[in-house]
Amino acid sequence: MPDFLTYRLALILPRPRALLVASIDGVFVLPQISISRWERVAQQLTRSIQENWGLGAILLDVVDEDCPDTPCAVVEVRNSLLSYSASLAAVDLDEINGQALKLTEREVIRSLLNGRNIGRGPFSRIGWLEDVQDWIRQCVTDQATYFDENVRQLNASGSFALVRFPMHAGPAYWLKATGTPNIHELYITVCLAQISPSFLPPLLGVRTEWNAWITQEAGYPLDDVPTLSNFKTAVRSLAELQMETLNCTDMLTRAGALDHCVPVLRSRVDQVMNYLMAVMPRQTSTRAPRLEEHRLRQLGIILRDAFDRLEALEIPDTLIHNDLNPGNILLDGCRCRFTDWAEAYVGNPFLSLQLFLVIAEKRAPNHEGEFWRKQLSEAYCDMWSKLLNGSQIARACSLIPLLSVYSCLHGRGDWFGSERSKTPPFEAYARCLARHMDRAAQSPEFLGALCR
Repeated sequence: MPDFLTYRLALILPRPRALLVASIDGVFVLPQISISRWERVAQQLTRSIQENWGLGAILLDVVDEDCPDTPCAVVEVRNSLLSYSASLAAVDLDEINGQALKLTEREVIRSLLNGRNIGRGPFSRIGWLEDVQDWIRQCVTDQATYFDENVRQLNASGSFALVRFPMHAGPAYWLKATGTPNIHELYITVCLAQISPSFLPPLLGVRTEWNAWITQEAGYPLDDVPTLSNFKTAVRSLAELQMETLNCTDMLTRAGALDHCVPVLRSRVDQVMNYLMAVMPRQTSTRAPRLEEHRLRQLGIILRDAFDRLEALEIPDTLIHNDLNPGNILLDGCRCRFTDWAEAYVGNPFLSLQLFLVIAEKRAPNHEGEFWRKQLSEAYCDMWSKLLNGSQIARACSLIPLLSVYSCLHGRGDWFGSERSKTPPFEAYARCLARHMDRAAQSPEFLGALCR
């Protein structure tokens, strides 16, 4: 798969309702931009449009049903008619060559120009940005709101949005909206804002018809200053948040958090191992050895034993954040706030610790990864020592490296029997995690835990 993808740009002028196009040999065509597949589409497109043509822009939709190799990005131009680049011309939709737009693309663009909603989501329309700014004004009642023009759009589609609204004075505000399959993130966020408001950015407003919410900016991402001290603050804050939610697991699961409690994960071991036995023979790479069927069967037995031992420790279930990358952790003074709760689970708290340690180790300076891992593990365990004894903590820490990999592979569990599970990328991902489980099951710490 190539690292770059080319987008054709339908640049819509709101007034007059026209399109900005390029001209090649007298034929009007959509301008094009190539961007990385591995970075945020909306952020790259809006930045490239600004750099290439001096246009402020908001991505409204991406139409890729008819042409997935060169999708059409539908963009609202934020500049006045007099300020767009001389290399572009404003034309009516019907002036664009019939081959330049596929049928679905033309239908979507025409509906946007005519102000019609064809069911592609609340953000697939001209003018939604102004509606959000009006909404923020209604939410912010303690100060005047003067918006800076440098709006930053990070995520976009007809039903998804992630946009930062800077102000001339005071804190910035964020819009987030989610569609399928992450609709539940709104309800988990609202639930957590009620249970533990000091661990989330301040929630100012909710609009259920958009499945959207407004928050006030709180702190800066951990990735901006990835020091050991800041990572310690984050892991302590994580433990505090988990302890605050100990008695709220039923509320969280009703809100949409997935159940990763021991009985649920253990009940799927046979299904997971059968899947791995089916896909392991399809490995074509020779960079890592295949796991033989007899070893996968052994891993299934080991996993069930490890889950039994973890359950016997009687560590209470609580909140798990299964997407703890440093961009989702905001430093706010002496504590951290956590965002992006689409991957919220309920289960053993030490599952979150292991995920956090893996990410932190990658951010550590050269040759300090193991030192960081030890320091952060001690900081987290010290917090939990208020509720658990030393034996519970030590045994959990020995068992969790294996079980956390299994938890990651299980994920939402929606891949079982799905078409996605049959795709080569997912099969490769599953084989990779199987090898991680195999290594974790052979570690001295884990083997020692099985002997106790």
